[in-house]
Amino acid sequence: AVATLVQVDQSNLSLQDQIIYKPYHATIGTGFINQNPANTPYTIDQLLNALLKNSDNTAQTMLEEKLDVNSNKVSSVFPNQGTTNFYYINESNAKEVVDYLNNIYTTDLLSNQSKDYLFNTMLKTQFDDYFANYITGDYANKIGLSGSSIHNCGVIIDKDIVVCIMSSNTNKNQFIQISKMVSDFLNEL
Repeated sequence: AVATLVQVDQSNLSLQDQIIYKPYHATIGTGFINQNPANTPYTIDQLLNALLKNSDNTAQTMLEEKLDVNSNKVSSVFPNQGTTNFYYINESNAKEVVDYLNNIYTTDLLSNQSKDYLFNTMLKTQFDDYFANYITGDYANKIGLSGSSIHNCGVIIDKDIVVCIMSSNTNKNQFIQISKMVSDFLNEL
């Protein structure tokens, strides 16, 4: 999403540009695009909304193909590329994700318009029942679900706080218990 918005800022893409969904884009996991007919056109805006609000893995695959995921268009938006596995093998930790979100939120990596678009789109997602519902104020967030791993990271806009909860070998009920404890602390700040 961030790499896409960098390209929008550089006028290499428009939110109204279209990408045609092809069967080879279908990616397992959350989302809905892979259930739609082949050759359905989606705007960049629709794909970003699907990715950020519904965690649609097919939307991510389509955007990665458009950007050529192996090009520096994508890798250049990741800080500390040489010291992290985040970009290369989709493996990270809470500190790296907090640093990455903080970089997006506080620097000029994105224009103010693209930052507003990104963080506003990350509000009110399909998965707010994991952590966002317990936070007082606007919480722009992204969730990750993979087997027994649940992650939720984002920015509490009203407080300028970046937060990230990552887990492994857990279930939704356990994650919600942890979320409530963390949110009780953050809501007091």
